[in-house]
Amino acid sequence: MDNYSKTIRKFAEQFYFEPEIWNEGKLVRKDNIIIAGMGGSRLVGDILRMWKPEKEIVVHSDYNLPAVSSERLRDSLVIANSYSGNTEETVDAALKAIELGLSLAVVATGGKLIDIAQKNNLPYVQVPADRLPARSDLGHDLLAILKIIGDDDGLAEVSLLKSLNTEESEEDGKDLSEALENKIPAIYTSERNMELGYIWKVIMNETAKVPAFCNRFPELNHNEIAGFTDSELSKNFHFVFLRDTDDDRSGRIGLRMEKLDELYGQKDLPVTKLELKGESHLKKIFSSIVLAHWTAYYLAKYYKVDPGKTDIIEDFKKSLK
Repeated sequence: MDNYSKTIRKFAEQFYFEPEIWNEGKLVRKDNIIIAGMGGSRLVGDILRMWKPEKEIVVHSDYNLPAVSSERLRDSLVIANSYSGNTEETVDAALKAIELGLSLAVVATGGKLIDIAQKNNLPYVQVPADRLPARSDLGHDLLAILKIIGDDDGLAEVSLLKSLNTEESEEDGKDLSEALENKIPAIYTSERNMELGYIWKVIMNETAKVPAFCNRFPELNHNEIAGFTDSELSKNFHFVFLRDTDDDRSGRIGLRMEKLDELYGQKDLPVTKLELKGESHLKKIFSSIVLAHWTAYYLAKYYKVDPGKTDIIEDFKKSLK
C-alpha cells in the first residue's frame, strides 16, 4: 500500500480535528463571508456554497479582493485560506484586507499567512501539517472555516463524517478509472451540485494528470451538447453524470440526464451514470469526493504518474519569481 492510497483510506480521520482559534478575541464575524483561496484551498468554499446555499459566501480565487462595493467589503469577514500559507494570490488578498481595515481571519498550516496573522494579532486556525495535497485536506479545512464563522450546527453535522467508509468505494473508483483510460473525463452535475463537478475536475487534473472538464444541467443542454456533433472530435471524451435524487422535485433534471444519455449513446459517446450516496447532502458530497480520489488514483497508476506530486504547477510558480 503506497502513501497516497493510505491518504484516501484515512480521509475520514480528518473529521476528528478540533480547530482552535488563536487571537479569538480579535475575531469579528459578519453575515457576508469572502473565502480567498486557490487550487485545493478554494474547494471548501465551493463545498460550503453547495451545502449551505442560504449563506452569503463569495469564493475569491484571484489577487486583491472581489470587485464589490466598499460597503459590501466592510460588511464581510475575509478568510485567507491557503494550505501552505504561501499562496501568492491569497497572501495578496490578506494584505489588501489589512490595508482596508477589514475583518480578516487566516487558515493555513504555516507559512507567510500565519506569520502575517501573528504579526498583526489576527485570528487564525493552524491546520495540521500532514504533508497532504490541499485537495486531500478538505476535512481539516472545512472544520477550521466552520469554527471561524461560528457555525456550531455545521460542526456537529461534519462530525458525523467520522464514520465515512472510505474503502467501500475503492472498487467502484477502480472500475471507473478503467472506463476512463485514454479518455478525457467530462463531469456533468445539476446546477445545485455544480461545484462538485468542479472538485472532480480538479482531482482528475492534479492526481491523474489528465485534462478534465465539467458542466451542469440544464445549462449544458443549451450550448455544450452542440459541441459534440462531430464524432471524430468527440471520440476521446467519456461523460460522467453525477445524479442526486434530491436535485429537483419535478424530476426534470433526471429526465434531461436520461435523454442526454440516449442521445450520446446514438453517437457512440460513452456515459457513466453515478448516483450520489448518503443520508444527507453533505454525506453525498464527501462520498462522491472520495470516489473521485479513488478514480484519479487508479488512473494515475494506469498512466504511471505520481498521484501526489504536481511538478508542473510548482515549476510554473517558480517561473513567476
